[in-house]
Amino acid sequence: MFSRDENNFLFPRLSNSFSSYPLSSNLYSQNPCSAIIEKIIENKENFLHDSMGYSSMKRIGLIDKNVIDSYGENLYSNILRRLFSSNFNKIKSFSIDVSDEEIILNFLIFLFHENRNIKKMDISLNFDEKKCSIRTFGHIFFYIKNDFNINHLSLSSQDINDDYIESLYKFLSNSNEKIVEEYKIIMKDISNDIGFNIKNLEKISHLFYSLYEIIGERKYENHIKILDISCNKHITNKSLPFLEKMVNDLGVKIIIVSNTSIQSDEKGNLKFLFDNFFDYKYRDILDYTGLKLCDNDIEHISKYINSTYFDDIYTIYFMGNNITSKGIDIFFNQLILNKNNYLMRINLSENNLDDECMETLGLLIESKNSIKYLFLKKNKLTDKGIETLSHYITGDTSLSILDISGNDGITDNSYECLTNIVKHSNIENLDLNQTKCSKENINSIKKLSIIPIENREIPLKTIKNVKSASKRLAYD
Repeated sequence: MFSRDENNFLFPRLSNSFSSYPLSSNLYSQNPCSAIIEKIIENKENFLHDSMGYSSMKRIGLIDKNVIDSYGENLYSNILRRLFSSNFNKIKSFSIDVSDEEIILNFLIFLFHENRNIKKMDISLNFDEKKCSIRTFGHIFFYIKNDFNINHLSLSSQDINDDYIESLYKFLSNSNEKIVEEYKIIMKDISNDIGFNIKNLEKISHLFYSLYEIIGERKYENHIKILDISCNKHITNKSLPFLEKMVNDLGVKIIIVSNTSIQSDEKGNLKFLFDNFFDYKYRDILDYTGLKLCDNDIEHISKYINSTYFDDIYTIYFMGNNITSKGIDIFFNQLILNKNNYLMRINLSENNLDDECMETLGLLIESKNSIKYLFLKKNKLTDKGIETLSHYITGDTSLSILDISGNDGITDNSYECLTNIVKHSNIENLDLNQTKCSKENINSIKKLSIIPIENREIPLKTIKNVKSASKRLAYD
């Protein structure tokens, strides 16, 4: 995979993985008239108005490099200037989703002068096209380091590995001058390899140097506050030292690492991620999926719950960890104490939870009266736990989806209990797949769950001497 030169850390090389590719075809082989140009711009403007502040290179048509209008001026630039003008631009989130290096560099050169509103940059390059290399990422990293408007960088689902994380850190922490010196060494090295298109490399180099000339020497302003590297399975614990340096030295506040191969060592190696997350005001989703978190990790996170740090969290994703009832009990008890938090969604699937935490979970559901989605798939729940939980769900008007699939301790002995839950609550989807319940009973419960809420008998509940607003309508 990587042929590493310790002296060339900014652009770690991909051995024989990058090859030159043909220029994209000219979609407008004839010069279009002014009316057509205006129509193109109008369509793009209307489209962007409907895009809720999100756009991308493909969405605004940045696929062709050589489109010109009837006056010989570059239509590509004309459209961009209009779309990104201060009078029109509503783009807050933008995706680089075209893998052509030349197009990317041209766009970045343009964007450096024009960007006023883009805060989030999403990198969505297609590795299957074999058009993008780590060098392409290097160009983007260089730009993002120097665009102080951008505070959110997403590299999610890019099949990147630890080398990219190291490279990103080095880009952010080194001077522009040092980066360019490194770039010259790498490009010279590549030009000596057989099979590379020298003219294309010269063109790319020229564009990069042009970008550097425009930007000049400027210090990184610690403007990246959110870094999303989720869903990259080749990112491992080897990246943790560089991620911690980004937090401690470069001002990054939230690093999203869910669904990577980063894992808890049960000795606190992820504490810096937890601590920094709650030190940033813009947060609403707590997502630590697939990190093998243990009870000690959950207990550490719990110390932030009964404070203003946790007030705005409405979704919790703790799937694919090693959490037991002991750890989650501490977590639930702290959530109950926070009266300003209105949690809506909890996903605790694929952990080691058993019946011992069902009482506390029930108290949490009852106290919040706001939880709509609860996922407990593939844990260690049994009929006993379902009976305990049912006392709190019956009469509840908030819970809509309950997933207890994959718990083979749940049997037909819970049928009556589950039937009562559906009849006397707002649950519209109760997932019992891969339990020990019979297909007949599962289908029977499914039929009950499609009965309209207004046709169910939902008893009034009393929560701390206050009656809830449950419905009391006849059930046939």
